[in-house]
Amino acid sequence: MRRFSAEYLEHTRRGMWDDGREALADLELPTRRRVLDVGCGTGELTRVLAAEAPSDATVIGVDADRDLLAVARGAAESGAVEGETIDRATVESEPADWETTDVAPTYLAGDATRLPISDDAVDLAVCQALLINLPDPAAAVREFTRVSSDLVAAIEPDNADVTVASTVPAEERLEREAREAYVDG
Repeated sequence: MRRFSAEYLEHTRRGMWDDGREALADLELPTRRRVLDVGCGTGELTRVLAAEAPSDATVIGVDADRDLLAVARGAAESGAVEGETIDRATVESEPADWETTDVAPTYLAGDATRLPISDDAVDLAVCQALLINLPDPAAAVREFTRVSSDLVAAIEPDNADVTVASTVPAEERLEREAREAYVDG
C-alpha cells in the first residue's frame, strides 16, 4: 500500500471540505448514529463527519499508520473535538460503547481489509482517496459491507485527468514518468 506523510495529506487536503460539504449530502449525515471513516489519515474527513453528524453520534476514524493517527488525535485535541486511539485488541476485548453524549471522534489503528469493528456495527462506512492506493480495493469494500448495516461510500480521485501545462520541452516526459511512478507505486 502507498504511504503518505502527514505533511503531504495536509497539503493535498487543506480546505477540501470548507465549501464542499454539499457533496456529502447523499450520505445523510444528520441521520447517522455510527459513522466509520476508513483510511482516515490525519482525520480531516473524520472531523467533518463528526461536525455534520447528530450530537449523540459516534464517529470513528481507522488508519493503518499510527503516525497519521497521532496527528489526527492532536488535531482533534486542538480543535472542537477530541479522540482516543484504541487498538484492535482493546476493541475485541471491550466492545466500543456506541452511545455517546457528544461527537468526539475515536481513532483506531487497523487495516482496511481487516477492520477492528464488529459486523453491522456502523450505519455508514466511508473512505476518501483510499481505494486508489490499496493493492486489493475489492477486499476493502467487502470489509466495509461487513461492518456497515446500511451505507458504504467511497470518495475517490480520478488522477488520470491530472495534467501539467508547460512550455518546457522535457515537461511532457517528466509528467509521464511521474504518472507512471504513481501508478506503479
